[in-house]
Amino acid sequence: MLTIFIGPKNEPVTGQSLCFALAYEGFESTKTKICYGGYGVSMLFSNIFLLIKLLYVILSTSGPKIVYITTSRSLLGFSRDFIVINLCRLFSVKVVNHLHGADFLSFRNSISRFFRFFLDYTYTYINTSIVLLESMKEQYSMYPMMRIVCLSNCLVDEYAIKKKYNGTLRIIFLSN
Repeated sequence: MLTIFIGPKNEPVTGQSLCFALAYEGFESTKTKICYGGYGVSMLFSNIFLLIKLLYVILSTSGPKIVYITTSRSLLGFSRDFIVINLCRLFSVKVVNHLHGADFLSFRNSISRFFRFFLDYTYTYINTSIVLLESMKEQYSMYPMMRIVCLSNCLVDEYAIKKKYNGTLRIIFLSN
């Protein structure tokens, strides 16, 4: 089975990009990676390239496939997710979604009924969603057919950002 990883580029370094890189590098089966990122026009071209590459991979490989995607909680990001997930629906490719942040529900509630219809139509196709904590399962409670699993955070030393500091090092840990 081919797993197609779809997520952010490594730069700029964010929690989501680190987690995506870790998931991809730690996966020990047949896989390919399609990344998006950038700002303005470069983001537009990045998304177009992502969709062309995804369509190419789906059509040019045989056998079962699964897409691992880190979805967005903005309308612009959802426009990309909408096309990706519904391409998967069209070609019967299973989808695993990894939620980063605990604000999907507030995003869903903040958009108009028109966009919510398309959001719900799209998310009903997702087979499995990964969340950080048991309490975050409520983010997808409106999708009863979706399997929701919890996966705790971790930090691997090789992903730690190392800098030399003169003086006191202050560390702050922020989490939802």
